[in-house]
Amino acid sequence: MIIKNFSTLFLSSFMRVSCLVTLSLILAWSGNAAEPSVLSRGERLNGWKTRPLLEQHCQEMFLSVVEILDQGHQVALGTILSEDGLIATKASEFGESLEVRLLDNSVYTPEMVSIDVENDFALLKIKARGLRPVIWSDETHASMGSWVVSPHEDESQVRLGVVSAAAREVTKAPGALGVTLSNGAAFFAEDEVLDMTVLVKRLKQPERSIDRWMRSQLSEDSKTLLNQSVGDPAEHSVIFMPLLGEMNALLAGPLIYEENRFEGLVLSEETDDQFSRNFRERNVMLLNRLLIEDVYPQVFIRGKAASMARILEVRSGSAAALSGLRKDDLIQSIQALPTYESSDVIEIIRKYGPGETVKLVIQRGMSQVVKKVQLGYFDTTFPDLDANIELSGEISQRRTGFDRIIQHDIPLPPKAMGGPLMTLDAKFIGINIARYDRVATFALPASLVQSLVSKMK
Repeated sequence: MIIKNFSTLFLSSFMRVSCLVTLSLILAWSGNAAEPSVLSRGERLNGWKTRPLLEQHCQEMFLSVVEILDQGHQVALGTILSEDGLIATKASEFGESLEVRLLDNSVYTPEMVSIDVENDFALLKIKARGLRPVIWSDETHASMGSWVVSPHEDESQVRLGVVSAAAREVTKAPGALGVTLSNGAAFFAEDEVLDMTVLVKRLKQPERSIDRWMRSQLSEDSKTLLNQSVGDPAEHSVIFMPLLGEMNALLAGPLIYEENRFEGLVLSEETDDQFSRNFRERNVMLLNRLLIEDVYPQVFIRGKAASMARILEVRSGSAAALSGLRKDDLIQSIQALPTYESSDVIEIIRKYGPGETVKLVIQRGMSQVVKKVQLGYFDTTFPDLDANIELSGEISQRRTGFDRIIQHDIPLPPKAMGGPLMTLDAKFIGINIARYDRVATFALPASLVQSLVSKMK
């Protein structure tokens, strides 16, 4: 009985609510039909219909936006902060050929440029009067879910979105060298070095079929290395790493795919186990070591460790590529700190940010090379490590390291950074500072902008 009465009451209440909702929608539709300034549902779904209304609503915002030029090309937007020519923008987008173009197409060279590196914020001063500054507000008008608008890169279109996350600090990402590394431990255990006498004897006096084959396949550079005379076995591990790497690459194919090619050669059970594993499950470093040790027993001896981080790949366009680092280079030290393995390289590089320069000492064959590398941005160097980045199109190179940001979902291109972020009633709440990925754009909140301006002007 109780259940039946509850069901009757629920259905009765539901029908009353449904009727009220239906009546409200009918009244709203009737009111809209009589009001010509309200778009129909079909028109509201078309961007080209809704955009003129937004643009008309935000004409005041366009009067406060300028273009930032470098060598005559637009690289960012700027936001007018004062009637007498103070302009805020993103610092890392422009170089020395900096100009400002106003809405009337007049172009100015700034007489003052002040930069806050920590927030990638630039304050410019041009010799102009009668400019239209933004109306200051603060991020309290931008709680999560609030509507916000921003100009597009051509400064004649507006884009609409919502604040998509709570305001917060964004810590700075480390710089990127742009290499993939392998430890010296791909061949060496912690306390081992290479005894070159074993390899030299086998390859110069080849008694086995595998030795004769190996000698015929080695490159001229590797054959030259075989003739080098180095006294300390610990030095062998450094100088002859390229030779060892080439030998390992030569061994892998025949031993995997052409069984019984070399008479009398028996691989260890551990090597067979690694071969039999699924490709993704193989420990490639261990397999490298096992192959060399099976074919050339006693080539590794206990002694002073002398392994280094070896470069397996140099990313195209990366800081390493621009500095001339190469595949198979051995990183001996960074900033005078020794690097015995890849973790040492990572730990040192993490202490430096994008744009900072570090000194690397490289072992390249028999030579020692010194390189000064200006570190790049991690996300643009390794975009494939984040699916969001791969799908994002253009993103800002400097995307992190801000004291405080407002995050919104307006898909603005990097050239729109420096432009204002505003509420629907044209209140200035921030400056767009970084296109982070396909779903996030960061803006410095107005309160932070005001604080920075007071320190910099």
